[in-house]
Amino acid sequence: MGKAISVFIISFLLCFLVYAHRPTAINIEPDFKNNKLTVDIAHPVVNPRNHYIRKVEIFIDDKEPLTYRFFFQVGDRKKFTVSVDELDKVEKIIIKAYSNRGGMREEEFNMKDFKNKKE
Repeated sequence: MGKAISVFIISFLLCFLVYAHRPTAINIEPDFKNNKLTVDIAHPVVNPRNHYIRKVEIFIDDKEPLTYRFFFQVGDRKKFTVSVDELDKVEKIIIKAYSNRGGMREEEFNMKDFKNKKE
């Protein structure tokens, strides 16, 4: 009996992991001159109308997150641009991207790395 329950639980978890396909990468492109941040999230799926990035949270220097909700994606990416006041003064950005089928990816960016590339 215990073996059957274990097999069921393992099978359920494996099915969930196959069903829950998290984003594969998150990249950003800061535009310090215009205070814009472009977020590019890779999420290759078979049907992006039904399986997509549903929510993105952007934490800027550990402040309250900017939250964006989506209802579909086009192709294998979700790319969008947001305005960030005084982007050149930001030190750290954390982005969390959630799939509508369960799965999340988190990336942290040190903005000094981008500022050094700019110079």
